[in-house]
Amino acid sequence: MFKTSDPQQTFFGNLIYDQVIPQDHFLKQLSACIDFSFVNESVADCYESQSEAGRPGWEPQKLFKILFLAYLDNLSERQIEESVNLNLAHKWFVGLDVHEKGPDHSTLSLFRDRLGVERFQQLFNRIVQMAREKHFITDRLHIIDSTHTLAKVNLFRLKEEHEKENPENYVDKHSPDSDARFGRKSKQKGFYGYKDHIALDQDSQMIAGLEVTPGNQSDSKHLLIDETAPPDEITADKAYDTADNHQRLSDQKIGDHILLKKNRSNYSKEQNKKWSAIRSVIESKNSELKNHHGLSRCRYLGLNKTKIQAFLTAIVVNLKRFVKFAQGICSPPHFSSREFCPAT
Repeated sequence: MFKTSDPQQTFFGNLIYDQVIPQDHFLKQLSACIDFSFVNESVADCYESQSEAGRPGWEPQKLFKILFLAYLDNLSERQIEESVNLNLAHKWFVGLDVHEKGPDHSTLSLFRDRLGVERFQQLFNRIVQMAREKHFITDRLHIIDSTHTLAKVNLFRLKEEHEKENPENYVDKHSPDSDARFGRKSKQKGFYGYKDHIALDQDSQMIAGLEVTPGNQSDSKHLLIDETAPPDEITADKAYDTADNHQRLSDQKIGDHILLKKNRSNYSKEQNKKWSAIRSVIESKNSELKNHHGLSRCRYLGLNKTKIQAFLTAIVVNLKRFVKFAQGICSPPHFSSREFCPAT
């Protein structure tokens, strides 16, 4: 049903890869930590209708690995097509022999569309579960925040028209991305695109939850809590300071450390300062997602494809942390919850 190849099957390929790729290369370390065959199992039903006749297709885990590399190195699908053919470390990681040519960019696009948002979210969740099983993600304290991703559109005309409309409800009828919306980073700064709502596990600095919405959605409506593995405590900025959110945390017996607005009767400057200081962890993670892995701008048009981009980007940063713990580069959180190492 799928093409099968393994560089270990040929003496020549094995010899070249061993000589060129150092043992401490990140992709070697990652391969030692994660068996990516779980991808084949997770998406098997997406291929149930595929005929056994004709040429076999590319194995899902290979295509997933190529997309992973694209987001790891912030490459387009056309660029990663070339890189997989020329970069020996990439070729080895995917599971191609030295002489073997990888799939083209259109195959990657078809694979992405075949799986869809739900399946990429399941793959993200599976990796989070792996981290929980290893006790890397402790769920002791989650930090909730959002960051924005700019739509892949020309903003000059949109901004001019937007100034004449209601900023909260404006929909540009001529935008190539009809799902994107105007939102605000602050009273002075706006954007056109999407919001990535993130729940970050403080001890591991791994993303435990992720949701993507149009840019005009309020942060307060997206206090991410995994009902199957709720954290002991949650902290978030003042945008989440609503009666509904406080009641929800109380009902679920989750420690409530949402920063309070000054008009609250129980407002405490000292407590706000204490919990605000912890936010540097998620601010650093947002910077990593956007500056190193391309989440600052949409690769594609539309909400669903932007969700796929966000899940793949989150998978990349989570697996980077996974390797650090699994390889002993950092002490796992269950040994020392206060021992951290750089996120990148």
